[in-house]
Parts: sequence; structure tokens; C-alpha cells
Amino acid sequence: MSWVAQRVLAATGTAQPGDCLREADLALRTGLTEKQTENACRVLVRRGLLSRRVAGCHNLTAEGRAALDAGSRIASGPQHPHVAGRRIVRAETARDRMWSALRMEGKATLDDLAMLVAQGTEADLKNNLMKYMRMLERAGYVKRLSVKEAPLVLTSNGCIRWWLLPDRNTGPIAPRPVPKRRALYDANRDRDYPLDGSGWAQPEECS
Repeated sequence: MSWVAQRVLAATGTAQPGDCLREADLALRTGLTEKQTENACRVLVRRGLLSRRVAGCHNLTAEGRAALDAGSRIASGPQHPHVAGRRIVRAETARDRMWSALRMEGKATLDDLAMLVAQGTEADLKNNLMKYMRMLERAGYVKRLSVKEAPLVLTSNGCIRWWLLPDRNTGPIAPRPVPKRRALYDANRDRDYPLDGSGWAQPEECS
């Protein structure tokens, strides 16, 4: 799969983070089948080089642009990140996609994020994303902006806009809740961030 993903990544050409990359267009540029292109995009999403925006449309991430500019090769082998010698193997979830979308957007409402990550099969998607957003807030990753987005209906007080703090954008892997430790485990840094927000007061360990 690595050579297929490499071809799809190369086909993004001069795209910049935020540009919509349609799978159908990438298939035409590469000569791959639509299924091959779809699978390759999934590999690139898991590796943090693309982020899924809507069905059939992806964004090049900053990491993907950097990999293209550096001429990096996608190595064969496991398609999931390795952290501290451990292979992380798990299916992509709505929360993973929300984290990728929030990293791309920086600031967004929950409705915005739900539209970006929905695949049509999730049960109670918005409630699931809200629970995760509140955990990110408690752990110190995000904060609520004081100015709300204008409401769509007159009876609404407006939608909360969430901001992923720039120095808390730790990497492509979504932090995972660990209830027993009352924390989010961040595989990008191989450490816990407690839900009382105290994790950011601790200095990062030097490798």
C-alpha cells in the first residue's frame, strides 16, 4: 500500500492546507481505481498527512505539505503511528476525525465539526462530540471563545465557538480518554493530561 499512498500524496501537487482534494480527481491524476484511491487516502489520514473533510474530499495537512516539500517517502510496514516502541492499532472514530478537523480549522462550533466528520452511520454524533470536546476543555486543550457565533434561529443564544490553543495542538493522533486515571492520554507526546488541566504545568521531558 505504501507506493499507492505515495502516488496519491504526490498527486496533491501544489495543494496547500485547507484545499479540497477530491478522491475522484486524485484517481484521475494517478490512474488508480477509485477503491485504491479511497484506501490510500485512509492511509494518509491515519498518518496525519491528509484530513478527511467530507465524504470523498480531503485536506492536505501541514505535515502532508511538509512531507511533500521534503520529498519524504511513505515507508512500508504498519500503517499506524508508533509511540515509545508501542504500535497503536485502532479504528478511526468520529472523535479522531473531529480532532483532525479541529486541528485544521483552529476555531469552530460543534455543528461545524459535526458536519465535517459525519459519515452518516454514527449514533448520536453531536452528543458524542460534545462529550469529547468537554474532556478536551477540562484537560486544557481547548477553550470556549467569549463571542458566540450568530444563531440560526431567533430563540437560540448562539453557538459556542471552540478554540484549539496553538501550543496544545500536539499532533495528528487524537488524545484518548483513560477513565481510571481521569486523564486524556496523548500518544503524540506519550503522556497523560489530567482532566483537571494540570498537565500543562509539567515540563516536557527531553528525549
